[in-house]
Amino acid sequence: MSFSLTRNPDNITLRKLAEAFNNNQQEIQLPAFQRDNVWNEDHTELLWDSILSGFPISSLLFAKAVPQTNQIYKTLKTTGAALHTNKSSHTKFILIDGQQRSRAIALGLKPWKKGDGARLWVDLGKTDGTVLQKNRFYMCSLRKPWGTRTTDAMIRDGLEALQISDLEINDETLGKTWPMRAVLPVPLADLLLSGSSEWLNLVPKSKQESLPKDDLNGLLEDIRKTIEYQIPLYLIENPGIDDLGIIFERLNKQGVAMSKEDMFFSALKMVWPQAHDLVWEVYSDYETGRALSPTKIVHLAVRLAAADAENTDEVVLNPESFKRFVRRTDQQDGKYLKRIKKFLQPVTGNGSELGKLHRGLRLVRNALMYDPSNGIDDPGLPLPLIVQLKPHVWHALVAWTVHHETIDSRSRHEMLRYACLDHFFSKTTASGLKTIPFADAFNASKSFPGRKNIYRIIEKRITFTGVIYFDKISKFRYRLISSLFGNTPK
Repeated sequence: MSFSLTRNPDNITLRKLAEAFNNNQQEIQLPAFQRDNVWNEDHTELLWDSILSGFPISSLLFAKAVPQTNQIYKTLKTTGAALHTNKSSHTKFILIDGQQRSRAIALGLKPWKKGDGARLWVDLGKTDGTVLQKNRFYMCSLRKPWGTRTTDAMIRDGLEALQISDLEINDETLGKTWPMRAVLPVPLADLLLSGSSEWLNLVPKSKQESLPKDDLNGLLEDIRKTIEYQIPLYLIENPGIDDLGIIFERLNKQGVAMSKEDMFFSALKMVWPQAHDLVWEVYSDYETGRALSPTKIVHLAVRLAAADAENTDEVVLNPESFKRFVRRTDQQDGKYLKRIKKFLQPVTGNGSELGKLHRGLRLVRNALMYDPSNGIDDPGLPLPLIVQLKPHVWHALVAWTVHHETIDSRSRHEMLRYACLDHFFSKTTASGLKTIPFADAFNASKSFPGRKNIYRIIEKRITFTGVIYFDKISKFRYRLISSLFGNTPK
């Protein structure tokens, strides 16, 4: 069914809105400057609870698509990043406001299939009236495959029901799990598409004993009515790209507020739309461990570009830094943007077709990880500790790797020492803690400059703005942290 707006303003049912996003016809898309999904499981669950309760969920704002073949849009997906497409000839409307709600609605009415990263369930059981069971909707995702607010005991019960000892996260995971906190969970999309009694087959076997004796017809009727719930739509006629940017910025002062880094990223995508897909390719790579968020990846690329261009640094990202760094009038042929592209775009001929930043993150993650093939004395760190390292630590480590093809044994030990010293002893975000290690690492021609340069910050008790940003380290504690890795290889 083709999506259309016959009036302005108009209304649309959840069924038609979900069909428009789930039919892969790309009639509705996102402008390139839109940020990605920022809602978590709780946001999606509460939205559907509001719909079931008949509460208003605000309107959606559309604009007519510009009929030109070189226009780049983003295809809205129920989970993950919205990738760019050049198929503007298929696009009739672009969604300016309401992306997060539209994603959640499309997810709820999309039957799960292999590879989907999330699934929405509805609880038909009798809730106990507590805050934990205040609403009937539960979202299972690859991040939380057993649903929200689950306990370790609940997860053990789920594994026991599946007769497995551990749950492997892959394309088939969410076809096996269900929300453990729910009393009588049923996949929402399958329930709405099933017959009057077919829903009984959708209940997980371990929950079959919870089938209520009471008549559920009233509840089922209320849930099935949700697909006819209507949302107001508004259409902007003949908008200019600058107008859309202004509207987007003003509207996003509500709801989940955009951070200044988000605004920088959106501005970058307006001048270089391909940046979105390149950043998400890095973030989605399991071999990088998702160590940095998309905006922190952008920040790393900007810092590398600044260091490469003029041996300077961009400690913070915001709209002002974008104007100063990327759109400054004294640029020669856009040299700063070119250098950002230099670190993000794939490099042909390096064997992996990865960008310099992407390859650097992989090298750093592998260097930090405990490697059992080196024996039980390998000094590497466990993954739960690695993902807690601060972004400026990752930035400094990658700043060194972008100039080196491999990480030698000495450099690996120095990297591990630096990461642990910062993690266990750093107590502030003073700018010097970020700038000095990054600059030293970027300019180092040989091994990673740990003990030679970066450690001097600790050893000399360097202060910035009068604040000591490291805990006082006793000789015992310093020797303890150093002894974790033995002597540095020569």
